[in-house]
Amino acid sequence: MSEVEENQINSPEKNKNNKSNLILIFLLMISFAGIAYLVWDLRNKDAINAKQGKEIAEVKKEKNTTTKILKDSLVSMIQDYDKLIEIDVSRKAELDSSKQKVIENLLKIEKLEKSNKINYRQLLELSKENETLRGIMRGYIKEIDKLNTLNKKIKSDLDETQTKLDSTSTERDQFKKEAELRNEQVKKGSVLNAYEFSSTGMRLKLNKTTTETNKARNTIQIKCAFQIGSNPISSAGEKTIYMQVLDANNKVLQYRSNAIFTFQNETLPYSEKRTIDYQNKSINVSIYYDLRGEKLSKGVYKIKIFCDGSLIGTDTFALK
Repeated sequence: MSEVEENQINSPEKNKNNKSNLILIFLLMISFAGIAYLVWDLRNKDAINAKQGKEIAEVKKEKNTTTKILKDSLVSMIQDYDKLIEIDVSRKAELDSSKQKVIENLLKIEKLEKSNKINYRQLLELSKENETLRGIMRGYIKEIDKLNTLNKKIKSDLDETQTKLDSTSTERDQFKKEAELRNEQVKKGSVLNAYEFSSTGMRLKLNKTTTETNKARNTIQIKCAFQIGSNPISSAGEKTIYMQVLDANNKVLQYRSNAIFTFQNETLPYSEKRTIDYQNKSINVSIYYDLRGEKLSKGVYKIKIFCDGSLIGTDTFALK
């Protein structure tokens, strides 16, 4: 059999095999395409899931950041309210009321965080309320600052006034001191001065008159004569002169126990007194002390003369 005839005999079977191969190849291609699509789809979904996961993480992070900022702001406001209360205690009740609203918002956020139910809508509402509360607090700050500024001005004015008052008080005290000094000088200068003393014992003569004596046993009376000098700055008018007669034992002679006067805030006894009309000119004065039967002992006797609360002169005499 020739080669041509053999090819003609085998041709249908060969064609059949070729068709099968083509179908198989086509099916394989479809399978590969399906597999490729599945791989692409899985990769695409993974990419989408990864992107969504990243976006979710970013959203969560942003939400946590916003929540933290809001909480920090509320905590800061609470601290600011505490400082305002320290500055102005008079408004404590009012400030505490506003502070309580801030605390309530902070507790609300913390509760939502624990329950993991916080969302952007709630955060937005809380942020708006936070701004409202902050605006109220800024109002308090302005009022308190204004009040503090006013108080500082008032304090400054008071300090300035006090300084002026202190200065005036110092000047007044200085004038007062100078006036008191001048008054003291005038007072000292106005004190009367007694001099040219003549003090002695007096005896009774047969003609019932008295004469001087230096004998203690004969003395029935003590006489003190002196002169009060002129003094233009002393007050004129009636003046009471007090005389003390002191024996050798420094005891004041007196026959009336109630015969007392005041000298330098002390009460002193006197022997005798006399009232004179002083007109700022020299005047002679004599004062007599009657013993009324009292016997004197020998010794040196002292005389002290007082007027207007001052000791104006002294003298001594001796009796044998």
